[in-house]
Amino acid sequence: MVYVTYSIDHLTPCVGATLIVTISKAGGSFASISPTVNDRGNGWYAINLVTADTDTEGDLALHATTAAANIDTVELVMQVEARPPCKTAVVVADAGNTTITFKTDLAETTADYWKDCYLTFLSGNLVGQTRRITAYNGATKFVTVDAFTNTPAGADKFTLINF
Repeated sequence: MVYVTYSIDHLTPCVGATLIVTISKAGGSFASISPTVNDRGNGWYAINLVTADTDTEGDLALHATTAAANIDTVELVMQVEARPPCKTAVVVADAGNTTITFKTDLAETTADYWKDCYLTFLSGNLVGQTRRITAYNGATKFVTVDAFTNTPAGADKFTLINF
């Protein structure tokens, strides 16, 4: 959602406007789109993007304006990532495993690909425990988390949740 105001004082909420929306995907040129826009009241507007608007990884810049001269423009930048919302994997036995870092069978090679996802154990002595991933080494497949109560064992199954 975006908040739209009148340019006279930059505070008064704009109601009943028809927004004109353009987007830039991954640093490209801005292009017109035709999203469904719903006036939610008190200056708030829901801009409903479709898959074709969000199908490119990287920065998604949104520019919203109106034909009226006395309305502030809205600029918004968000990050589009292709990470799946959920993935299941297992711990790989390794002498370097600890309560805060351990090797996995994850296939992604990009550094910090899984950073800020939540890891929940589905089996082993840590079943049910959840921690946020603070780092992921794509070369070694080690994740780093806030400390678990014990070191996970090889073959312990976990799920990753991407919010």
